[in-house]
Amino acid sequence: MMTDDALSARDVVESILPDANDRWTVLNRLIRSARSASLIAPSSLAATLWRNGFRLNIGQVEAFTFIDQSCRLMLGVPSTDTRLKGLSVSPSDYASVRGAHCAFTGSPAEYRAAADRIDPLHDDYIRSAATTRDGSSRQGTPHPVRDLAGLIAYAENYVATNAPRQEPPLAYHFQVGSEYTRNDVFAMVGVPTHSGGPWYTGYASHGPDWFIFCSVGTSGRTGHDYDNHFIGDDLVWSAKTDTHLRQPVIQQLLNPTGRVYLFYREGQRDPFTFAGLARPVEVFDTTPVKIRWRFRAVDGRRQEFASPEEIDDDDTAGLEGERRSVLVNIYERNPAARRKCISHWKPICRVCEFDFEAVYGTLGEGFIQVHHLKPLGEVGEAYRLDPIEDLRPVCPNCHAMLHRQKPALKIEELKAIIRKRRGGQ
Repeated sequence: MMTDDALSARDVVESILPDANDRWTVLNRLIRSARSASLIAPSSLAATLWRNGFRLNIGQVEAFTFIDQSCRLMLGVPSTDTRLKGLSVSPSDYASVRGAHCAFTGSPAEYRAAADRIDPLHDDYIRSAATTRDGSSRQGTPHPVRDLAGLIAYAENYVATNAPRQEPPLAYHFQVGSEYTRNDVFAMVGVPTHSGGPWYTGYASHGPDWFIFCSVGTSGRTGHDYDNHFIGDDLVWSAKTDTHLRQPVIQQLLNPTGRVYLFYREGQRDPFTFAGLARPVEVFDTTPVKIRWRFRAVDGRRQEFASPEEIDDDDTAGLEGERRSVLVNIYERNPAARRKCISHWKPICRVCEFDFEAVYGTLGEGFIQVHHLKPLGEVGEAYRLDPIEDLRPVCPNCHAMLHRQKPALKIEELKAIIRKRRGGQ
């Protein structure tokens, strides 16, 4: 397996991977491996091209090799791990890698079939290989780096221009507005229970999908308060402290091959609420990077947005972490407050008792607006709002009528008008 100065990444890859689907699979995995390592120890990466394959190294050791039509991916578990049952694995004992590890060997098709099991274990290996025994980033590599830039550039271009266009199948049926602990998420996704790592520090990938866990209005588990906040039903979210727009992991979040599942909570000890499948609608080129996410349900439904009447002068935004109240100002509204109100009072109009689901079936399920009993314009810039005591679900018609005059009608006043029009019933 001698290297050759005249070899180019395009020539090698197109020769060894003639099938377009296999080529995309292998190059996409190569990019993700390189990106993961570069976030931890950018100077430790190296790549070598041969006429019959290539290898990605981290520091002194291999991470991902494709040679003679087979993938070899290093995994951060012993070869006896039960998650590897049925896979072709062999033990490995690189002295510089912390913890037990092994290698999976198989064709691109065999890798694709087991990617959900292999990828998180490969990511674990990368984290171990990219750090020293004292936990610091590994510096440098004894392997040649001359092929790295060309191989990664070709892989990124190929993956970007030949990405599968079909939307990935729905894998995880989280319910918008429902609460989940991290262990709940691990169980539904099918990953082992973790006690640390990226699943506990903001965001983590699994297969083609990303999972974001964030705090709103309170500091996160690491003690950082990033001022995550809702604008209407959109969430303005900050990535980790030193992130910038050009970092590979940020680009993956903005252009995922799968989906982005976003969970938030208002208190450090609270379970997380599933906000929905997230897509970026605005990106701020700051440090840390800020992204404005918009949501839809897993079944494809667009998330409900507030009507003009609802936003008018009752617009609110939750910025604090107590379980039963949120901090509100006149500029932004927190949908968490709306959800708590509806969960308690049910999605039935408190004025006319209209039930959208009863009339429209599943199309109307959960649809309702929320009315603030005390307009915020009367209470100054901010106050403590209890979603159950201070909010009520109302239909759009009754909501518009409540705001037909200023100050807004009280719910009992509008109910009295309806009773009078119905002849005192």
